[in-house]
Amino acid sequence: MSNTPLYEIKDLEYRYGDKFILDIPHLTIERGNSISLSGPNGSGKSTLLKILAFIEFPCRGTVSFNGIKATNVNAPLTQNVTLLLQDPY
Repeated sequence: MSNTPLYEIKDLEYRYGDKFILDIPHLTIERGNSISLSGPNGSGKSTLLKILAFIEFPCRGTVSFNGIKATNVNAPLTQNVTLLLQDPY
């Protein structure tokens, strides 16, 4: 098995217009680990999940999946990730 983390985030910033939502200097999610996100409404939990599912892309910083840096043009990464929402659209 590879030593490459499943996800690695570096210097991530995300904004909705003028509203600052996320600032993550560094986050690594190793293979086979479970994580949880907690925080008040509007703290960026769902936005982070959308970024990890490549539905949204950060304003600044990098997100790597299996060692591949994600961009809004490398759509093949989206075939390897699923986001299941609590409430369907």
